[in-house]
Amino acid sequence: MDPTTLLADLRRLDASINANEDNSIRDRWEYGRKILAFYLPEGCGRKQLRKGELDTLARELGVHRSEVGARMKFAKVYQSEEQLPTVIESCPSWSAIKQRALSDPSRIKPVSRSTCARLAALVKNIDADTLTADDLTHISYSVGRLNELEARLREVARAA
Repeated sequence: MDPTTLLADLRRLDASINANEDNSIRDRWEYGRKILAFYLPEGCGRKQLRKGELDTLARELGVHRSEVGARMKFAKVYQSEEQLPTVIESCPSWSAIKQRALSDPSRIKPVSRSTCARLAALVKNIDADTLTADDLTHISYSVGRLNELEARLREVARAA
């Protein structure tokens, strides 16, 4: 990825963050991941950006330096997408994530939820722009299965 593409991707994510609070936490995480992948690719041997890179990036994007840094830290601390539902449910806002989850991730405890509640949280956080054909096959199967379960539940409710 070249710097122009990176900036375009980050600007798109900023627009999404500013327009939609529901998806903004996931977008901030993706934003941080993109920066880390570009500036600190696996195997580069560095743990932080080179001097001046964060300032330049923040200036180019019109985002405060500390906000860019927090997004990067979020992506470093929560490296897999599977970790996001727990932190999103435990911290209701980006501000709470910065104050609690990024200062001491051990303070975030998994929320006890039913399988259906976990599924709903996962579905809510799907980024349609990143879906693959294989993902769509899995989704199609899952929707069919959910429709079967719904039909059975309705039958049971009618019989009761």
